[in-house]
Amino acid sequence: MQSNIDQFDDVTAKTFAYLYESFPVPAFLLVERFGVMIDVEAYPLGDSVKEADFWVACWDWLIAAGYMYAGDRIRPVGFSDVVLTAKGLEVLKAVPSSLSNGQTVGDQIVAGLKSGALDAVKDGVKLALSRGAEMVPWAALAHQAFK
Repeated sequence: MQSNIDQFDDVTAKTFAYLYESFPVPAFLLVERFGVMIDVEAYPLGDSVKEADFWVACWDWLIAAGYMYAGDRIRPVGFSDVVLTAKGLEVLKAVPSSLSNGQTVGDQIVAGLKSGALDAVKDGVKLALSRGAEMVPWAALAHQAFK
C-alpha cells in the first residue's frame, strides 16, 4: 500500500499533466476522469468515497498552495473551471538543468505518465513542488504569523 505522500504525488502528477495539456482552457477536475468511481450505494462511507475525498483533498491543497485556480467545488467529486495559475504554469514550463534534453517539467510528467516511467513522473512532481516552494515568500509569511 502506498503512503499518503506517494498517493499525493500520483494525484499531483495526473492533475498537472491534465491541466498542462489543456492550458489555458479551464477544465472540470472530476475524480471519475481519473478512474475513481463512487459507489452511490456506499455513499458517504464507502472506500470509493474515501478515495474520492483523498483526490479532492489533494486538489484543495494544490489550490491553496497557488498551483491552480478552481471555480466551484462539486461535492464530493471535484471542481469546475480549473486552470493552472501563473505559478503552476511557471513551474511546469521550467527546464531544469538536470534534464539535458531541454524537456520542461510539465513535458517530463506528461511523457512519464504516457510511457509508464514512474520515476520520471515522481522526479517531475518533486521538481515542480520544490520550484513552487522557492517562489513563496516564506520570510514574509513567517513575519505575518508572529505579529
